[in-house]
Amino acid sequence: MYTNRVAVILLNWRNYSDTLECIDSIVSSGIDLRDVIVVDNDSQDESVNIIRRSIPDLEVLESGHNGGFAYGCNVGIRIALERNYPYIWLLNNDTLVNKQTLSEMLNIFSKPANREIGIVGSLIRYLKFPYEIQALGGGSINYLTGQTKNILEFGNLDRLDYITGASMLISRRVFERIGLLDERYFMYWEDVEFCVRAKKAGFGVAVATESVVLHKEGASIGSQSPKKILIQNEAQTKFFRSHYKFWPFTILTNSLGRSIKSIVRGDLKSLKYLWKKRI
Repeated sequence: MYTNRVAVILLNWRNYSDTLECIDSIVSSGIDLRDVIVVDNDSQDESVNIIRRSIPDLEVLESGHNGGFAYGCNVGIRIALERNYPYIWLLNNDTLVNKQTLSEMLNIFSKPANREIGIVGSLIRYLKFPYEIQALGGGSINYLTGQTKNILEFGNLDRLDYITGASMLISRRVFERIGLLDERYFMYWEDVEFCVRAKKAGFGVAVATESVVLHKEGASIGSQSPKKILIQNEAQTKFFRSHYKFWPFTILTNSLGRSIKSIVRGDLKSLKYLWKKRI
């Protein structure tokens, strides 16, 4: 029997140590292990066996192939929806939570004035520098430059366009109205796209500022590797093509701006990648 109102979904890819640490913090926060679903995104290593041996009662699903963040999360989301959970919490496996993290997000949904809220985020802090804010829930979108920017100051929460997928508590009503995460996005922008789609459908997004998540960040792909640049380019282009009619101008502006910054930094190797995956 599943006792709680929230299904917690973690996506694992070749990072069982972070996943186990995250689950330990989840259980220590008071969340029932039976409400935690781990989806292994075809790690092709010992991740599944190690996680299952370490926590025998944990539900571990295998996605079958690595279709990206959205694909893997959707495997768990479908199961949670079938079990009639009213809320689904997407949480990065390289995070740690505390006893107030989930309850503070649920408090946002419980207020009568927040009936139209569909997605709630947390105050994300860096694990190595816990007094430094990584994001207040999420960020804003600049449709002219094609960039997103994390909200870092409480006075800027009115600019919040999306909740980051690092910690995203979603009402099932959102999935019932707009569907699941868009699996055309392998990595990056899928959380932005989902929130924009939800807002277009009439839902609001909000931040529970007392809900703290500590985030390691960057465990899947190294910083500014060629692979990361190409994945970002493809996802960014998909997003603006879908949600902004002047998208060619946005992509051109973005590519030019990033190219100039690359030249200034002396990073000429990245130049050839900045213009790829743009159509």
